[in-house]
Amino acid sequence: MGAGIHIVNDKLGAQAQKSAYGSYSYKLKLTNTLKLSFGLAMGISYYSLNGQELTKDDQNDPAIPTSTINKTRFDSKAGLFLYNERFYTGFSVADLSSNIRKSAELLVAGQVKHYYLTSGYVFDLNQNIKFKPSFLFKEDFRAPTNIDLNGFFLFNSKYWLGATFRTGANILKSKDLDNTLRSRDAIVVMADLNITQSFRIGYAYTITLTSLANYTGHEILIGYYFKEKTNSKMLTPRYF
Repeated sequence: MGAGIHIVNDKLGAQAQKSAYGSYSYKLKLTNTLKLSFGLAMGISYYSLNGQELTKDDQNDPAIPTSTINKTRFDSKAGLFLYNERFYTGFSVADLSSNIRKSAELLVAGQVKHYYLTSGYVFDLNQNIKFKPSFLFKEDFRAPTNIDLNGFFLFNSKYWLGATFRTGANILKSKDLDNTLRSRDAIVVMADLNITQSFRIGYAYTITLTSLANYTGHEILIGYYFKEKTNSKMLTPRYF
């Protein structure tokens, strides 16, 4: 059993979001090696959209605000995670409480239910090299399904090196699907270092493969794993 707090302060262009969540998780031991975790988070999100920061092609467009619009709403998330030392699969839903139907509200809050499905497995290539393929599907039934196909190599139980191919496809049909949207293909190159059994750092570089090819992204990862109790055994290395 675990509990925590998640705080978000995000700004992207004219949009801003501030959120605070309380989270709870519970772990079930299904067999000697297989475990199932449940997670739930609930909180409040505050959204704002500053219309004065938007560039308008039509100055009289009524759908674009001329001032700052704010919206506060309750939010919740839930998920399941099944795993052992080599394999994992998970399913989660974000924005469970979303009931936005009006376009004006969607413009400000920008939130609809999102569904996530992921899975992966670790293979031994030899004594010093392991390979972990995995995937992540992200679906909201309003745009093409976002697909991440990942491949990572682990060297000497310490160094991770891998890449992700990100694309989109119209896998599931919905009356709300916008067929004018196109996938934004990208490649992400990542490196990760397990400094100790508990502490890791990493870096990721994103290269777009579409008309947005002039844009790149940089991410830095810093992670620390807490042992459940003093006599617990932590897997070395952490595969996921």
